[in-house]
Amino acid sequence: MKHKVKIAIFDLTDCEGCELQFLAFVEKVLEMDDQLEITNWRLAKQKNVEGPFDVAFIEGSPLTEEDIELIKEIKKHSKAVVALGNCASLAGIPGLINGEERERLAKKIYGPNYKLRVREVRPLSHYIDVDYELRGCPVTEKELEELVSSLISGKKVVPKTYPVCLECKANGNPCLFLENKACLGAVTKGGCGALCPSHGHRCYGCLGPVRENNTDAITNRLSETVGKDEAIRQLEIFVNNPMMEEK
Repeated sequence: MKHKVKIAIFDLTDCEGCELQFLAFVEKVLEMDDQLEITNWRLAKQKNVEGPFDVAFIEGSPLTEEDIELIKEIKKHSKAVVALGNCASLAGIPGLINGEERERLAKKIYGPNYKLRVREVRPLSHYIDVDYELRGCPVTEKELEELVSSLISGKKVVPKTYPVCLECKANGNPCLFLENKACLGAVTKGGCGALCPSHGHRCYGCLGPVRENNTDAITNRLSETVGKDEAIRQLEIFVNNPMMEEK
Protein backbone atom coordinates (compact mmCIF):
# COMPACT_ATOMS: atom_id res chain seq x y z
CA MET A 1 0.00 0.00 0.00
CA LYS A 2 1.33 3.41 -0.98
CA HIS A 3 2.33 5.66 1.93
CA LYS A 4 -0.04 8.56 2.47
CA VAL A 5 1.58 11.97 2.86
CA LYS A 6 0.86 13.06 6.43
CA ILE A 7 0.13 16.77 6.64
CA ALA A 8 -0.25 18.99 9.71
CA ILE A 9 -1.56 22.56 9.73
CA PHE A 10 -0.69 24.90 12.59
CA ASP A 11 -1.45 28.55 13.23
CA LEU A 12 0.17 31.19 15.43
CA THR A 13 -0.75 34.90 15.47
CA ASP A 14 -2.73 35.47 12.27
CA CYS A 15 -6.21 35.94 10.81
CA GLU A 16 -6.38 32.26 9.74
CA GLY A 17 -7.18 33.36 6.19
CA CYS A 18 -4.32 31.36 4.67
CA GLU A 19 -5.21 28.01 6.23
CA LEU A 20 -8.85 28.55 5.29
CA GLN A 21 -7.68 28.40 1.67
CA PHE A 22 -7.39 24.65 2.20
CA LEU A 23 -11.18 24.67 2.44
CA ALA A 24 -11.40 26.52 -0.88
CA PHE A 25 -10.35 23.36 -2.69
CA VAL A 26 -11.75 20.89 -0.15
CA GLU A 27 -13.34 18.72 -2.84
CA LYS A 28 -9.96 18.20 -4.47
CA VAL A 29 -8.43 17.48 -1.07
CA LEU A 30 -11.06 14.77 -0.58
CA GLU A 31 -10.20 13.36 -4.01
CA MET A 32 -6.60 13.04 -2.77
CA ASP A 33 -7.76 10.93 0.19
CA ASP A 34 -5.79 7.89 -0.94
CA GLN A 35 -2.61 9.99 -1.14
CA LEU A 36 -3.04 12.56 1.60
CA GLU A 37 -3.90 12.47 5.30
CA ILE A 38 -4.32 15.58 7.43
CA THR A 39 -3.37 14.35 10.88
CA ASN A 40 -3.29 17.61 12.83
CA TRP A 41 -5.46 20.68 12.18
CA ARG A 42 -7.10 22.55 15.03
CA LEU A 43 -9.76 24.14 12.81
CA ALA A 44 -11.05 20.95 11.24
CA LYS A 45 -10.23 17.94 13.42
CA GLN A 46 -11.51 16.81 16.81
CA LYS A 47 -8.58 14.46 17.39
CA ASN A 48 -5.05 15.51 16.46
CA VAL A 49 -1.83 13.51 16.58
CA GLU A 50 1.53 14.93 17.64
CA GLY A 51 3.53 13.61 14.72
CA PRO A 52 5.66 12.65 12.98
CA PHE A 53 4.54 14.60 9.90
CA ASP A 54 5.72 14.52 6.32
CA VAL A 55 4.81 18.19 5.85
CA ALA A 56 3.87 20.81 8.44
CA PHE A 57 2.21 24.03 7.28
CA ILE A 58 2.66 26.87 9.76
CA GLU A 59 0.61 30.02 9.39
CA GLY A 60 1.17 33.18 11.40
CA SER A 61 3.96 34.97 13.22
CA PRO A 62 5.78 33.54 16.24
CA LEU A 63 5.48 36.21 18.92
CA THR A 64 6.20 34.69 22.31
CA GLU A 65 8.83 32.32 23.67
CA GLU A 66 6.11 29.66 23.75
CA ASP A 67 5.49 30.19 20.02
CA ILE A 68 9.19 29.87 19.26
CA GLU A 69 9.48 26.65 21.25
CA LEU A 70 6.38 25.31 19.50
CA ILE A 71 7.73 25.83 15.99
CA LYS A 72 11.04 24.25 17.00
CA GLU A 73 9.10 21.18 18.21
CA ILE A 74 7.09 21.09 14.98
CA LYS A 75 10.34 21.23 13.02
CA LYS A 76 11.72 18.26 14.98
CA HIS A 77 8.71 16.14 14.07
CA SER A 78 8.41 17.18 10.40
CA LYS A 79 10.29 16.13 7.30
CA ALA A 80 9.44 19.48 5.69
CA VAL A 81 8.05 22.79 6.96
CA VAL A 82 6.05 25.23 4.84
CA ALA A 83 5.75 28.89 5.89
CA LEU A 84 2.13 29.52 4.95
CA GLY A 85 1.38 33.14 4.07
CA ASN A 86 3.13 36.42 4.69
CA CYS A 87 2.96 36.47 8.48
CA ALA A 88 4.96 33.23 8.52
CA SER A 89 7.29 33.94 5.62
CA LEU A 90 7.83 37.72 5.75
CA ALA A 91 6.75 38.72 9.31
CA GLY A 92 3.75 40.34 7.60
CA ILE A 93 1.60 43.02 9.21
CA PRO A 94 2.74 42.15 12.78
CA GLY A 95 6.34 42.86 11.76
CA LEU A 96 5.71 46.43 10.67
CA ILE A 97 6.15 47.91 14.15
CA ASN A 98 9.61 47.96 15.73
CA GLY A 99 10.24 47.19 19.39
CA GLU A 100 10.29 50.76 20.69
CA GLU A 101 7.12 51.74 18.84
CA ARG A 102 5.37 48.56 19.99
CA GLU A 103 6.27 49.31 23.61
CA ARG A 104 5.11 52.93 23.31
CA LEU A 105 1.77 51.91 21.83
CA ALA A 106 1.28 49.14 24.40
CA LYS A 107 1.73 51.57 27.31
CA LYS A 108 -0.55 54.11 25.64
CA ILE A 109 -3.32 51.56 25.09
CA TYR A 110 -3.00 49.33 28.16
CA GLY A 111 -1.42 51.68 30.68
CA PRO A 112 2.12 52.43 31.97
CA ASN A 113 2.35 49.22 34.06
CA TYR A 114 1.60 46.86 31.17
CA LYS A 115 4.29 44.19 30.69
CA LEU A 116 4.92 43.74 27.00
CA ARG A 117 5.72 40.11 26.08
CA VAL A 118 6.68 40.84 22.47
CA ARG A 119 9.18 43.36 21.15
CA GLU A 120 10.12 42.18 17.66
CA VAL A 121 8.24 39.97 15.24
CA ARG A 122 10.33 37.82 12.91
CA PRO A 123 9.40 35.29 10.22
CA LEU A 124 9.67 31.55 10.87
CA SER A 125 13.00 31.38 9.05
CA HIS A 126 14.60 33.51 11.77
CA TYR A 127 14.16 30.62 14.21
CA ILE A 128 14.01 27.41 12.13
CA ASP A 129 14.98 26.19 8.68
CA VAL A 130 11.98 26.51 6.37
CA ASP A 131 11.78 24.19 3.36
CA TYR A 132 9.12 26.08 1.39
CA GLU A 133 7.57 29.52 1.50
CA LEU A 134 4.08 30.11 0.17
CA ARG A 135 3.51 33.85 0.21
CA GLY A 136 0.34 35.87 -0.02
CA CYS A 137 -2.15 37.68 2.18
CA PRO A 138 -3.86 35.30 1.95
CA VAL A 139 -2.12 32.67 -0.17
CA THR A 140 -3.91 31.91 -3.41
CA GLU A 141 -5.92 28.73 -3.78
CA LYS A 142 -4.09 27.94 -7.03
CA GLU A 143 -0.58 28.17 -5.55
CA LEU A 144 -1.60 26.21 -2.47
CA GLU A 145 -3.10 23.44 -4.60
CA GLU A 146 0.03 23.35 -6.79
CA LEU A 147 2.27 23.02 -3.73
CA VAL A 148 0.18 20.28 -2.12
CA SER A 149 0.03 18.35 -5.42
CA SER A 150 3.80 18.66 -5.88
CA LEU A 151 4.48 17.45 -2.35
CA ILE A 152 2.22 14.44 -2.86
CA SER A 153 3.78 13.48 -6.18
CA GLY A 154 7.35 14.15 -5.05
CA LYS A 155 7.91 16.82 -7.68
CA LYS A 156 10.39 19.59 -7.05
CA VAL A 157 8.72 22.83 -6.03
CA VAL A 158 10.17 25.66 -8.12
CA PRO A 159 9.43 29.16 -6.76
CA LYS A 160 8.33 31.88 -9.18
CA THR A 161 11.16 34.26 -10.07
CA TYR A 162 9.30 36.77 -12.26
CA PRO A 163 7.33 39.89 -11.23
CA VAL A 164 3.58 40.43 -11.35
CA CYS A 165 4.13 42.72 -14.35
CA LEU A 166 4.76 39.64 -16.50
CA GLU A 167 1.38 38.21 -15.53
CA CYS A 168 -0.27 41.56 -16.18
CA LYS A 169 1.10 41.56 -19.72
CA ALA A 170 -0.01 37.95 -20.23
CA ASN A 171 -3.54 38.96 -19.17
CA GLY A 172 -3.54 41.99 -21.46
CA ASN A 173 -3.92 44.44 -18.58
CA PRO A 174 -3.10 48.13 -19.16
CA CYS A 175 -0.16 49.35 -17.08
CA LEU A 176 -1.45 51.32 -14.11
CA PHE A 177 1.66 53.50 -14.09
CA LEU A 178 0.68 54.75 -17.56
CA GLU A 179 -2.61 55.83 -15.99
CA ASN A 180 -0.65 57.64 -13.25
CA LYS A 181 -1.79 55.15 -10.58
CA ALA A 182 0.25 53.46 -7.87
CA CYS A 183 1.23 49.81 -8.34
CA LEU A 184 3.86 47.48 -6.82
CA GLY A 185 3.75 44.83 -9.54
CA ALA A 186 7.25 45.63 -10.82
CA VAL A 187 8.90 44.60 -7.52
CA THR A 188 6.46 41.88 -6.42
CA LYS A 189 6.90 38.14 -6.99
CA GLY A 190 4.46 36.65 -9.47
CA GLY A 191 2.18 33.70 -8.87
CA CYS A 192 -1.17 35.35 -8.20
CA GLY A 193 -2.04 35.71 -11.89
CA ALA A 194 -2.08 39.52 -11.45
CA LEU A 195 -5.38 39.13 -9.58
CA CYS A 196 -5.72 42.70 -8.32
CA PRO A 197 -4.66 44.59 -11.48
CA SER A 198 -6.91 42.32 -13.54
CA HIS A 199 -9.84 43.72 -11.55
CA GLY A 200 -8.75 47.35 -11.71
CA HIS A 201 -6.91 47.49 -8.39
CA ARG A 202 -3.23 48.20 -7.81
CA CYS A 203 -0.80 45.45 -6.85
CA TYR A 204 -0.28 45.65 -3.08
CA GLY A 205 2.86 43.50 -3.10
CA CYS A 206 1.33 40.69 -1.06
CA LEU A 207 3.51 37.93 -2.57
CA GLY A 208 6.60 39.71 -1.29
CA PRO A 209 9.60 41.01 -3.20
CA VAL A 210 10.80 39.40 -6.40
CA ARG A 211 14.53 38.71 -6.47
CA GLU A 212 16.75 41.49 -7.84
CA ASN A 213 14.03 44.11 -7.55
CA ASN A 214 14.83 47.79 -7.87
CA THR A 215 13.06 49.34 -4.88
CA ASP A 216 14.89 52.67 -5.32
CA ALA A 217 13.43 53.10 -8.79
CA ILE A 218 9.93 52.05 -7.75
CA THR A 219 10.09 54.39 -4.72
CA ASN A 220 10.98 57.31 -6.97
CA ARG A 221 8.20 56.41 -9.43
CA LEU A 222 5.62 55.93 -6.68
CA SER A 223 6.68 59.20 -5.06
CA GLU A 224 5.63 61.05 -8.20
CA THR A 225 2.15 59.58 -7.82
CA VAL A 226 1.43 59.35 -4.08
CA GLY A 227 4.30 61.25 -2.42
CA LYS A 228 7.48 59.86 -0.89
CA ASP A 229 6.10 59.11 2.60
CA GLU A 230 3.16 57.15 1.20
CA ALA A 231 5.43 55.36 -1.28
CA ILE A 232 7.70 54.20 1.56
CA ARG A 233 4.65 53.13 3.62
CA GLN A 234 3.22 51.05 0.77
CA LEU A 235 6.54 49.30 0.16
CA GLU A 236 7.12 48.56 3.84
CA ILE A 237 3.99 46.43 4.19
CA PHE A 238 5.18 43.45 2.15
CA VAL A 239 8.11 44.38 -0.10
CA ASN A 240 10.43 46.28 2.25
CA ASN A 241 9.13 44.97 5.58
CA PRO A 242 11.71 46.03 8.22
CA MET A 243 11.56 42.62 9.98
CA MET A 244 11.83 40.59 6.78
CA GLU A 245 14.80 38.25 6.52
CA GLU A 246 17.29 38.70 3.70
CA LYS A 247 17.23 35.80 1.22
